[in-house]
Amino acid sequence: MMFDAIIVLGGGINSDSSIPKIVKKRVDTAVKLYKKRIAPRIIMSGKWSINTTKIFPLTEAEAMEKYAVSRGVSRDDILTEKESRDTLGNAYFTKITFLNPAKWKNVVVVTTDFHVQRTRFLFKKVCGDSYKIKFVSVPSGFSAEKIKSEK
Repeated sequence: MMFDAIIVLGGGINSDSSIPKIVKKRVDTAVKLYKKRIAPRIIMSGKWSINTTKIFPLTEAEAMEKYAVSRGVSRDDILTEKESRDTLGNAYFTKITFLNPAKWKNVVVVTTDFHVQRTRFLFKKVCGDSYKIKFVSVPSGFSAEKIKSEK
């Protein structure tokens, strides 16, 4: 195992508590990495977007966990961070809830191409230089112009 954990960032939840296609791509990528045994566990990170006013039966992390289990990941190998409501929160709550207590310093963070620049900046700020963080960018299918407008 090269890394302590794979961290998947939430990116929305549907009204039926399923995850949108773009989030499924993130989870699918994490599942592939997990099945290649690059890390023994996956951390799903996210409550709901800061822009969400509705209370859902599941958090984004729980919905991503449910999807990952349906893709063959053992529930025992999934941790859920259920407090964050934005990217800064993903970094902070993952660090204080899981990384620091377990002394995990080598992680992979999975997000979408238009989100990776902000994610890299915030995770490096929150975690600092003592962490080895690899960022995996999942293709959104958006044009370059659309990606620029999403940053």
